[in-house]
Amino acid sequence: MNVAAAPSPDSVLVNIQTVVETVASAVTATALVIGGLWAYFKFVKNRTYRPRLDVELSGQWRQIDQQHFLQARISVKNIGASKIDLVQHGTGLRINTLGSQVSAAGSPAPWHSQGVLPLLIEHAWIEPGETVTEDQLIRAFRPAPELTLFQSRLVWRLSGHEAKVAVLTSRIVPIEGTIEPATETK
Repeated sequence: MNVAAAPSPDSVLVNIQTVVETVASAVTATALVIGGLWAYFKFVKNRTYRPRLDVELSGQWRQIDQQHFLQARISVKNIGASKIDLVQHGTGLRINTLGSQVSAAGSPAPWHSQGVLPLLIEHAWIEPGETVTEDQLIRAFRPAPELTLFQSRLVWRLSGHEAKVAVLTSRIVPIEGTIEPATETK
């Protein structure tokens, strides 16, 4: 009669160790795949680490000592998750007034540029979640307030990268327009 020999304690331990190592390798591989998918969706798909700015323009006419001035306000909030560096070359606020020539019905009104002002000179960068606001007071181009078009161009670079991003914003300022109080920056 054949009697099977009982497995030695050493071979049982080797088998258990092999099973444990296999399970550990499978868990590690699964964790790497899950971590890779999370990183892809967090950084690439959601693009939270790309430059994202919320830009608000507003204006208001003011009379000081019988002279008219236009107050311009720009407010920029970094809604991304990375610091953004301002590039002054190409950044500015263009002031346009309504042209005197009548345009044909259904066509855009003619605007005439009165000049470009520098913007956010005191702000070389904006941290994630930070809001910066700047006001400028501009002497009127004509004796009375008039419909005005603000066009801002902000050139930014994601910190540590060479690629630049330009953000364009336009706002028509009515003659009787008012500026909401600025929100405090922290």
